[in-house]
Amino acid sequence: MDMPGERLRMRADARRNYERLLTEAETAFTEQGTEVSLEYVARRAGVAVGTLYGHFPTRQALLEALMRDRIEALDARARDLLLHPSPVS
Repeated sequence: MDMPGERLRMRADARRNYERLLTEAETAFTEQGTEVSLEYVARRAGVAVGTLYGHFPTRQALLEALMRDRIEALDARARDLLLHPSPVS
């Protein structure tokens, strides 16, 4: 399972696969629900199912990583808005 900072230590191709899996998992879960097959997610991402399981041993691990990623993105956006507020028209 992905731990904080683990993505920084990944090889470039592993990092790309990880990010692609998160992106495609989000799309698949949105379109078909969280019970969509992980094989389908791997196919959408263009990776072998073993690659998916190497990053995310369980569906729960994939969901947790996806939620953590989205929360981190939201946090970064909120910090940016606090540091650089846009003028109100």
